[in-house]
Amino acid sequence: MQLFSRKTALFALSLGAMTALGACGDDVTVTPAPDAPVVVSITPPSATMNIGETISFAVQITGGSTTAAPTLSSCSSSNAAVATAAAASGKCNVTAVASGNVTVTAVASTGGQAAASVTVAPATAAIKDLSASPTTASIAVGQSITIVPNVTRGSAAITPAYTYATSSASIASVSGAVVTAVAPGTATITVTATGSGTGFTTTTLTTGVTITVTAAPAAITSLTVQPTSLANPAMALGSTAQLTSSTTAAAGVTPTITYTTQTASVATVSAAGLVTAVGPGTSAITVVASAPGTATLAAASLTVVVPVIVSPAANVTIASVTQGPVTSGTNCTSGTIPCPAFFAAANNNGIVFSANGQVNQPVDIANTRDQIQVTLNLQPNGQSLS
Repeated sequence: MQLFSRKTALFALSLGAMTALGACGDDVTVTPAPDAPVVVSITPPSATMNIGETISFAVQITGGSTTAAPTLSSCSSSNAAVATAAAASGKCNVTAVASGNVTVTAVASTGGQAAASVTVAPATAAIKDLSASPTTASIAVGQSITIVPNVTRGSAAITPAYTYATSSASIASVSGAVVTAVAPGTATITVTATGSGTGFTTTTLTTGVTITVTAAPAAITSLTVQPTSLANPAMALGSTAQLTSSTTAAAGVTPTITYTTQTASVATVSAAGLVTAVGPGTSAITVVASAPGTATLAAASLTVVVPVIVSPAANVTIASVTQGPVTSGTNCTSGTIPCPAFFAAANNNGIVFSANGQVNQPVDIANTRDQIQVTLNLQPNGQSLS
């Protein structure tokens, strides 16, 4: 027994019927199957966008003729002032323009369409909350600090731009974010930040940093000279004295020390501080320690004055000349012993001493006694006498 499938049987029956009809001489019309319905879809069906942002919506078209497949014909926005839409490469490219809501419609070449809703969010600031560190600073002349600004960004893609300005370049100058102290006073450094980005409003923010500039520390802070005086006691004429100077100075500073005399006819001084008394009178030695300024130190000059008194030369004067207390004489004039023999006699030198009855009396040049008293006035003035 021959077995046939149901499908084979139906095909055979149809073929037989067609053969029979053909045999009868009648025309045969075969109706083609209708095209599948055109279906248009858009993805995503809804979206929230930021101003300036562009999103591509995918459009899928199915069904229609197999010989002439339908394509994307157009994309449109219900409000171009809020968002624009354009067809490109089978997609709807939507660009947000202003905040609001629109409907984007994708239309196929056969007339089918699909829609997506779009919400454009209000624009937000690209940056906010500007701050600077430090907010205040105190620096000495010549010193510098760096200002570090900070903002909150609307997105990681936003790169703020910063500028800096000073209220007084004569007090504090600024280059980039580096502030340099110029002179004592107070200045304000204004920090400006500007940020922009897709979907954000361009934002400019400012803040201020107060800079107080103090005087630079002195290169030299003290000068000491020993001895502090050459006036008490006074210097003896012709004597010398050594002055020794010491300073307190900033690290790396070597002060220059100079010595000058006020009156060179009284006292001279060498470059090393050796003082020589050359004439009686009063003078002074001026000692100056100086150092130039640097980028971080102020120039300094300190002065110490050492008084000098030089005593006059030693002075000896005769106050008086008087007769002494003793007189002497001989008796060789008696005539009994010749004078030569008298002086030669043993135990008798021929000299006879006696008290002077006119002691302390003025000397009689015509009748000079043996002893004369001389009274001197002596003023050594610090000098040795012999």
